[in-house]
Amino acid sequence: MDRIITISREFGSGGKDIASILGNKLNIPVYDKNLFTLAASQSGISEDLFYQHDDKKPDSFIYSLAMGAFPMVNGNTIYPDLPMNNQVFLALLETIKSVSDKGPCIIVGRCADYILKDMSNIVKVFITADYDFRLARTMQIENLPKNKAEELVKKMDKNRASHYKFYTDNKWGSAENYDLCINSSKIGIEKTADIISEFVQSEFI
Repeated sequence: MDRIITISREFGSGGKDIASILGNKLNIPVYDKNLFTLAASQSGISEDLFYQHDDKKPDSFIYSLAMGAFPMVNGNTIYPDLPMNNQVFLALLETIKSVSDKGPCIIVGRCADYILKDMSNIVKVFITADYDFRLARTMQIENLPKNKAEELVKKMDKNRASHYKFYTDNKWGSAENYDLCINSSKIGIEKTADIISEFVQSEFI
């Protein structure tokens, strides 16, 4: 059975690297911000706008659209009279559904676990890590002093939690919303990918 893996992650936990390693192990594509390129090509919206609106909290009207209260697209075209942030979100939502329909893949973040929750072949993963581990990685990768890295980690975690809550009405990082929760700082990035790989393959034997 084709495997659709969604990876939600705390900032600095190594989720992006883990997804990349996992994709290589399973020989399946990984979708992260490259979703923006696909969504831009499908919707006609500038790719820059997807970056500008990434993790931004939209208004209450878009929540109704996302929950299915209104039709989301007219054919393959996002309704042009919607505010731009709403068009961006809906284009991304449709792209997530599109790539998951094409076959096995890994999708990082962007509420994909909730968007695809009704699929029978989905494995939802949440990656956490100890704060000091996340802080050290952020300082190294982003080339930031400790105080700036602390600000960024807290900001990004807060943004992701509020974004997830707004769209799904669920708590980001709550174990009950995922099939597997794992602490990457306890076993390392590579081993975390190994464990997820083993779990996913055992799920679909």
